[in-house]
Amino acid sequence: MKKALTFFLLLQIFVSFSFAQGKVKGYVFDSETNKPLPGANVYVENLTIGSATDQNGYFEISYVPAGKIDVIASFIGYARQKKTVEIVPGAEVNLTFYLKPTVLPSQTVVVTALIATERESPVVFSNFEKQQIKDFYTTQDVPILLSELPSVLSYSWSGNGIGYNYLNLRGFDQRRISVLVNGIPQNDPEDHGVYWLDMPDLLASAGSVQVQRGAGSAFYGPPAIGGSVNIITSNFSLEPKISLFTGYGSYNTKKHSIAINSGLIENRYLFYSRLSYIATDGYREKSWAKFPAYFFSAIRYDENMTTQINLYGGPFEDHLVYRGIPKSWVKDKSKRRANLNYMDVTTRDDEIENFSQPHYEFLHEWRLSDNLVLNNTLFYIRGVGFWDMDASWADTIYFRLSSPYALKYGFSTSSQNPGEAIARYFIDLNQYGWLPRLMLKHDGGELTIGAEFRLHRGLHWGKIVWAQNLPERLPSDYKFYQYRGAKDIISYYIHEFFKLKPNLKLMASLQFVYNRYRVYNEKEFYDYDLGKWVSNEFTVPFYFLNPKIGISYDLTKNINIFGSFSITSREPSRRDLYDASDGHWYPWGKRPNFEVRPDGSYDFTKPLVKPERLFDLEFGGGYFSDNYKFTANFYYMDFKDELVKSGQLNIFGDPIVGNAEKTRHVGVELTFELKDLLINGFEISGNATISRNKIIKHGVYVWKNPYTGEKYSTPRRIPLDGKRIAGFPDNMASLRISYRKSGLFISILGKYVGDFYTDNFNLIPSNNVNRIDRKVDAYTVFDLTAGYKIDKVLSFKNVELKLQVNNLFNALYAGSGVGDEFYPGAERNYFVGIGFEF
Repeated sequence: MKKALTFFLLLQIFVSFSFAQGKVKGYVFDSETNKPLPGANVYVENLTIGSATDQNGYFEISYVPAGKIDVIASFIGYARQKKTVEIVPGAEVNLTFYLKPTVLPSQTVVVTALIATERESPVVFSNFEKQQIKDFYTTQDVPILLSELPSVLSYSWSGNGIGYNYLNLRGFDQRRISVLVNGIPQNDPEDHGVYWLDMPDLLASAGSVQVQRGAGSAFYGPPAIGGSVNIITSNFSLEPKISLFTGYGSYNTKKHSIAINSGLIENRYLFYSRLSYIATDGYREKSWAKFPAYFFSAIRYDENMTTQINLYGGPFEDHLVYRGIPKSWVKDKSKRRANLNYMDVTTRDDEIENFSQPHYEFLHEWRLSDNLVLNNTLFYIRGVGFWDMDASWADTIYFRLSSPYALKYGFSTSSQNPGEAIARYFIDLNQYGWLPRLMLKHDGGELTIGAEFRLHRGLHWGKIVWAQNLPERLPSDYKFYQYRGAKDIISYYIHEFFKLKPNLKLMASLQFVYNRYRVYNEKEFYDYDLGKWVSNEFTVPFYFLNPKIGISYDLTKNINIFGSFSITSREPSRRDLYDASDGHWYPWGKRPNFEVRPDGSYDFTKPLVKPERLFDLEFGGGYFSDNYKFTANFYYMDFKDELVKSGQLNIFGDPIVGNAEKTRHVGVELTFELKDLLINGFEISGNATISRNKIIKHGVYVWKNPYTGEKYSTPRRIPLDGKRIAGFPDNMASLRISYRKSGLFISILGKYVGDFYTDNFNLIPSNNVNRIDRKVDAYTVFDLTAGYKIDKVLSFKNVELKLQVNNLFNALYAGSGVGDEFYPGAERNYFVGIGFEF
């Protein structure tokens, strides 16, 4: 009797509890295709109950407590969706979720403060989306692909866009553009340069590229002066597949690649890998290059975390191209392909380069709550390799073979110069970094607090690989220079995006930057002026505070206006301070840019090259709709101590720069896009930049008047006030017309670049006695891209044929120049390829 009573009471409690619960069931679909999403997670927030959808997208959650609850549906590659429902005891609730495809969660680590959004961010920017990359990328490097964007100028040392390529933004070179991959800085910490060939075939694994124009547009890397370029890698697929591509083109250019996607494994893991090979003979003589490349990425998704690792790079080899040609050769088909060295003869066969720079990235996102996200990025970049250059111009003093060195290192004194010689320049660079970021969503906005911690350590040396005449007993590993360079980088920033009203947004940020250069362990050299052995070792710190404020306002549902003001400072590169690889010990070599004490030594606390400081004002607006887009932006950039080109190159082909006391850049940027105009599938887009880039106050000291040819017994100052700044075209424009129907795609791009000078004297034949011409002439180039895609052929899917014809009308032009050296663009050339999947 007692047992029966106990059983009855337990049964009554169970029944009462069961009737106090309910059930939630329903379906989860893709919002764009309306197809079911099997394996999607559906759960009750703050409870440990949930379910996964079946092959039909159906789910069912039982024993849901009565009352108001939040039900969340999530799936990899889609935005989460939340629905609030009231559970009535004993009842069932039917829900249907339509999830919107979005960027994979792994990429949110580089979004928010780094990426601008249309009609939200008061920032001037352009996007190059994944479809555009698929349409127009084959073998060309990033600068060439982006050259159609507003205010972007690119050129290539080899002429055909493979190898050493350079990108200018509003005329500012790569040293003054912050370049990032997944939010990780790519500018070299010592010389601020960007070497795209260290990241071969990166665009094949890119999901999007955003180019922001104007100061202070990046929080990591060197402070952005001209703007920033942020490449986001994302080539994952939720379905397993293998992709192949092969192609061939002018100058024996070829590309082969294979990419493997694992698809989603256990609803948690994704793997992607790519191997590729790009090779070319180059447009210019002896400008061949070979670029094997790899990219590997793995992601793990957890309920509140995303973890990703990336590994990419490629050990390349190429023949050196570091000199331009005389301007008179640019229009001469028989001479414009010449590749000259510092002996003004064709480069030697053994002037080659070998280098490898693997990138290791760890990206982690922890969603602490719906309103709080912590991101951490760790990275390591190692670059090691050498380049061999003709040094037949060098004597025993440059190579440190003269009597003081012979006595010190125990070899015989040479009675003659080395004669024909090849010198090897070697670097081993190591960079470590940590980029933490905390994002807090609050009423009306989002606050981001972040930091950057980077350490760079580099070993540099040079030695003779071969020479006609070498002293007896010279050690085989004898280095004629050697030193170590270092840079420590610490920055903190705070960034606020706040909606004052639904149509009024405020953005404000403040960044503190600390940079410290160091040169140490330099091999001693004999200073003939001081008559003793010396080595230069120093530490130079820089401190900056960079504020920015902007506002965005929607006048109507289609019209937006914005404005921003920023102050940005940037330190000179370490080479600007001291180029220890450029023969500084030489009696007439490049000396350290520091004040000289009365005893002839250098005061390394007083650098002669100053940081540049920019005041940047931007305002503009646009009209936005589904099929039409028009924007206009005005910028006013006022500089103090801008680092400008002197019109000279160092021995490695890099421009030598110095401070200009006061300069100014003013311009207007216009863009438009028209889609499905009159004919479905027809698109037209374009942009134009009209600017003025002037020296307001600046002068240089010369021994010879560049205009009259008069020589001076002592240096005289030549004023440059009112001159155009070297390297800045005043006018640029591009126009692209495309048509897409079914599997057919065809597009024509026209790019116009106005003239610009190669030095700040603005020398043209009519204003100097020697009729020197240092102006890159204006040019227009047209490119054609055509493709045809078939969904399935036999067992292959997405078979795509592609044809590119560059410089369609065979223009003979120079893409850029420095001083008397001009870099020719390739004549008409083509590339054809085929890609498919299975």
